[in-house]
Amino acid sequence: MERHPPPDPESLRCFLAAARHLNFRTAAGEVALSPAAFSDRIKRLEELLGARLFARTTRKVTLTAAGRRLVPAADAALDAGRACHRAVAGPDRPLPFALTLGTRFELGLSWLVPALG
Repeated sequence: MERHPPPDPESLRCFLAAARHLNFRTAAGEVALSPAAFSDRIKRLEELLGARLFARTTRKVTLTAAGRRLVPAADAALDAGRACHRAVAGPDRPLPFALTLGTRFELGLSWLVPALG
């Protein structure tokens, strides 16, 4: 039996964003990473899995055959993670989530930060 560490959920989330957009800059914005950090995360995922997931040129990004095979598995893995949260949380507790807010600096200091406590 082979033992390989599983991909982390954030890397799978990045992969799925890139697969949807076929544009690393757009996908990086979706997951709130810099393009350089996003590219590094995809590179580490490819190294972990031992396969190129994207074919990159200066003009476009496309999924490789391995990348196309990973899409449904990555979706299923993230769904399984959410199912774990739901199983533990029960019906009366909302699932945890991250919220990113963007605002002008002055508004953030004068209103948003005090409102959030």
